[in-house]
Amino acid sequence: TWFGGPRYQLTRNDSVAALYRQTFFTQTRSNGGRTFSTSLISLAGDYTKVFQEWRLTVQGGLTFAEPVGRTFPSGSIQVSTKPERDTVVTLTLSREGRPIGFLQGGAMISHLAQVGISQRIYERLTVNGAVGYAYNELFPSTDSTIKSFTASSRMNYKLTRTMSVDVLYLFTNVDVDVLQLEYQVSRHQVGLTLSIAFDPLGMEL
Repeated sequence: TWFGGPRYQLTRNDSVAALYRQTFFTQTRSNGGRTFSTSLISLAGDYTKVFQEWRLTVQGGLTFAEPVGRTFPSGSIQVSTKPERDTVVTLTLSREGRPIGFLQGGAMISHLAQVGISQRIYERLTVNGAVGYAYNELFPSTDSTIKSFTASSRMNYKLTRTMSVDVLYLFTNVDVDVLQLEYQVSRHQVGLTLSIAFDPLGMEL
């Protein structure tokens, strides 16, 4: 995936942008056979407004999917606010094209609703949580769907000025309803991450 485009600052708090985004995805079955390739190209306009305690970003445009040759409207709305100095709440609604990561090659229209919250307990410790629901319609037949619910939490602790550790937990429930195949699967993931920043080099590991 790659994307880019110019952004113009209208005022100190308002800006607009024209964005181009392309995703190329290839899937090959482990036992050989056909290789599936999908290309998604999106053209969108972006409007961002920043208040003292609020941030609003609205995107809207079109997505073109190959090889199915279909164009559909896509976009997103993201609102974030700070009800308290150490708390950030984010709401995201989006409709976009995504590649299918399992079962078959191709693309899908993904409708996503997600709420996240970040709370800084004190200077070194921050806790994050998010819940989201996605309703995905597969190409070319939108009668086939993949519905998913996700819940995640992350605890970040700064060991030093340049080093931090994260403890992660992610729960995912997927409900698949495609031609001649229906099933549900749940997955639990736990992880530990160590991050190191090299300030003089402007790098992060």
